[in-house]
Amino acid sequence: MIALGELRAAFGLLLDEVERRFGATIGLTADNYWEIGAAAAFDLDADPRGAITIGQLTDDIASVRQFVSRSPEDFVTIWHEASHLTGILRRLGAMDLPRP
Repeated sequence: MIALGELRAAFGLLLDEVERRFGATIGLTADNYWEIGAAAAFDLDADPRGAITIGQLTDDIASVRQFVSRSPEDFVTIWHEASHLTGILRRLGAMDLPRP
């Protein structure tokens, strides 16, 4: 288990470091990426090849913007919002990888 407070703290610290390294507005310098569906990613007994799709950072960014501007009464689909945030977070991680 993990406490939501721990996740909030970790995300805050991570985003502080991203801002320090890349600035307040980040050019993600990519668009399409490989994605594996959440259900398949956690089912190690299944063959994941059928769950591999292409994600798109421009779609992720648009979805995040729509999510943060939604009405507080709107229904939230956690898996959907988490998927879009994950795409952006993975790109941020890839941008920080050591270069050969």
